[in-house]
Amino acid sequence: MKISTRGRYAVRFLIDLAENYSYNEPSYQKIKDIAERQEISKDYLVQLAVGLKNANLIRSSSGKDGGYTLSRPPEQINLLEAVEAAIGPIDILDCLKSGDYCSRADTCKSRGVWDLVNENIKKDFKCFTLSQMAGVEHASDTKSVCANSCSAVSDAKKAKKAVTSSSKRQATVSAHI
Repeated sequence: MKISTRGRYAVRFLIDLAENYSYNEPSYQKIKDIAERQEISKDYLVQLAVGLKNANLIRSSSGKDGGYTLSRPPEQINLLEAVEAAIGPIDILDCLKSGDYCSRADTCKSRGVWDLVNENIKKDFKCFTLSQMAGVEHASDTKSVCANSCSAVSDAKKAKKAVTSSSKRQATVSAHI
């Protein structure tokens, strides 16, 4: 899986807003200032803003003091929301969106594994908030639901254990033949 430039730039846009977020009153950031800080074209940021606004991640204000700000505090917006707002739902394979995509979906031996990997990517993306990514933890931040074990870590341990057990069983069977 590869995150597109659109997804990466949307995250950079949101992190910039998180770094400049005010808990007291909205602090709108001008698009030209964000463009300079992030070294992303102003026009491209305007395009990204549409999807981010539609996903209710940012809001805008026009006028002299206008610009963009987060619609929620940065600790309430996670990486999954940001990426999916920019590029759409994360599905590493088309067949995971719908079983109708492939005639073998019901009997496919690998589809379950791909689905697990896909779900773990989503869980792991959900672990990271904009405030964590921006390094601007706020006093009201709560511990991440993933604090001690993002799914990739715990599932990797489970997979290693399963492979080790399977290898030992195969070695035992081979020794008896």
